[in-house]
Amino acid sequence: MNPFQWLVLLVSFPILYLQSFKLRHADFDTRFRSLQKACRSLLKAMEIELEVIISPKIDQKEVYYLVSNHQGTFDPILIMASSPFTHSFISKKENLKIPVVKTWGKLIEFITFDRSNFEQNVAMLRQATRMLKDGRSLLIFPEGTRSRGEMLLPFKEKALSPAYFAKRGIVPLSLKNAYTLDKLGFKQHKITLTYHEPIAYSDLSEMSYLDCADHLSKIIASV
Repeated sequence: MNPFQWLVLLVSFPILYLQSFKLRHADFDTRFRSLQKACRSLLKAMEIELEVIISPKIDQKEVYYLVSNHQGTFDPILIMASSPFTHSFISKKENLKIPVVKTWGKLIEFITFDRSNFEQNVAMLRQATRMLKDGRSLLIFPEGTRSRGEMLLPFKEKALSPAYFAKRGIVPLSLKNAYTLDKLGFKQHKITLTYHEPIAYSDLSEMSYLDCADHLSKIIASV
């Protein structure tokens, strides 16, 4: 990002933080759509060009487990701004130390995990399964951390298990050039976010976690 974009970001976050308190008693869809509108306004103010490609085979009324690569800090904002349906996120616990993220996380009901705590990670996967079964879509970054580039890191295949247990399809997401937002500079890169064709649960059930992770990696890296 260039210095102007950083300035817009620094000015916007306190405003967004205060606005989010008005949403505490709203229903989930209202909270999500309000935050989505805020994310779109933020990207527009920062003059970030985002191209969104959505497969026509996605049923926006269906419940999906969304699986995305993770390139940079702004990935959740890019996804929030472009998502065709409401959903929650799985996020590492450390992110909630950031005041704005903590507030937004509560509003859209983040499920958190602690990479150093096996029992908490198991509990996180169970909670994710319950959320999918209860009818809410959910997004995860199965690399577990930012790649900070175009290279796709190995997926943690057990992170895909909630889709199996909840018997929900998976929508792969591909972020391209999102990592450039973490770099200081004046050169602008068009960022692309692709929502691929869903993989039905009937197809998932024929794959092992490892095979599924490999299949998803190939789809996500194909863009």
